[in-house]
Amino acid sequence: MFAPFKILANLVGRQNPESWREGDGPVPLKSGLYPFNKPHKDITFDSKPELGLWGVMPTLKNWDHMDLVGWDLTDTRIKPKMVLGLYEQLANYLSEVEKVQESAK
Repeated sequence: MFAPFKILANLVGRQNPESWREGDGPVPLKSGLYPFNKPHKDITFDSKPELGLWGVMPTLKNWDHMDLVGWDLTDTRIKPKMVLGLYEQLANYLSEVEKVQESAK
């Protein structure tokens, strides 16, 4: 984990209930998955988008906040190609969301 986030992660990690402890350093995972009390479903980049339903992607294990923006140069496990590949998959999925929205009009 990006060194400055370790302190923040320890503070976030003290939160109760325990379901709020997992996170990427500054952001608890639970707060970033979907809005509370809204319909949601576990999906992958290969899933067909469904309107009116929050799609919850699998959690990236061993990635932190800085890995996702490509700033943690000390983390040699996360390669630039991996970050680029993730964003390419996301862009392709969002393109599919737009197609579903257009066909629903």
